[in-house]
Amino acid sequence: MAQTARILIADDDEFIRQMLVVALSDAGYSTGEAESVDAVRSALDSEQWDLVLLDTLGTRGQERVSVLADLCKRAGASPVVVLTGWSEVARWAEENGSVAGVLLKPLDLQALLDCVAATLPMSAGSGPRAVQN
Repeated sequence: MAQTARILIADDDEFIRQMLVVALSDAGYSTGEAESVDAVRSALDSEQWDLVLLDTLGTRGQERVSVLADLCKRAGASPVVVLTGWSEVARWAEENGSVAGVLLKPLDLQALLDCVAATLPMSAGSGPRAVQN
């Protein structure tokens, strides 16, 4: 039996986390959740993930980029797809070599599932830039 890909969903909005859990579980993926920067750090430090879906987690201003950079580094070999509604974060994520992709909020679930399927077999930083317009 093939092992199910494990995806960490990191978003401070419980509704979005639950929506993604349902969509990804229905698509056959195993999920974990983190609602804060500290929870993401703990999840990344304690477990191996096949993919990390990473929101800005309620951070403000320039802190958004520095927190994302730290969490991307902690993710190690796990590809990271950034989920954001902030243009400066999307710009940073698109320019950052350690990010596998970026999806803009509000999320399109089919675009998310397509991005996940395209990103999972690839190593962090070498995946396609999946940008939702």
